[in-house]
Amino acid sequence: MSLRWVLRQGIGPDLERLNGLFRKLDVSRLRDYALYLTIQARAVFALEYSADAAKVAKILPDWRARCRSEALAADLAELGLETPAFDRIAGIADPMTALGAVYWLEATRAGGRLLLLRVAAGEEPRSKQATAFLRHDAEGRLAASFSEHMQSIDVGEQQELAALRGARFAFAAYQQAVAETLNPERQRRSDVA
Repeated sequence: MSLRWVLRQGIGPDLERLNGLFRKLDVSRLRDYALYLTIQARAVFALEYSADAAKVAKILPDWRARCRSEALAADLAELGLETPAFDRIAGIADPMTALGAVYWLEATRAGGRLLLLRVAAGEEPRSKQATAFLRHDAEGRLAASFSEHMQSIDVGEQQELAALRGARFAFAAYQQAVAETLNPERQRRSDVA
């Protein structure tokens, strides 16, 4: 069994739920596209920072080329949106756990290609100018090499579990980002409680 298969089976339903939420946003409208980018920023910045700190580059040599935080920050600035604060995710503390989180990030990259088409079909010129995040690796070279890399990694059960934990930390980061972005009042109430 490949690590890719283990992760796909382990997080498939979670990824589908997240993609279902993103499909509900009409990113051809500026307001919904801004929400989408804000959700992404709240999750991606923390996940990439955490994976970098956990030294994922030890097992994923092209890690820096995969990072999309700079592209995302540029898109936020283009739309006049604030860059959200973020913290390191404590559970992402070693390269294998970080690789699981990166697997999640790579899975969200694939959905971005479809969203780019929807943004381009819209009538919002500002949105069309803020697509560096969605266009990152638009030709798909990084996605293909990641798939090959994940197929080639030989790991034991403990490493599989660590990667699966990392993917679940990534899902939790996205869940929190969605809650904070789409329901900020509820988040404020829970912070007070």
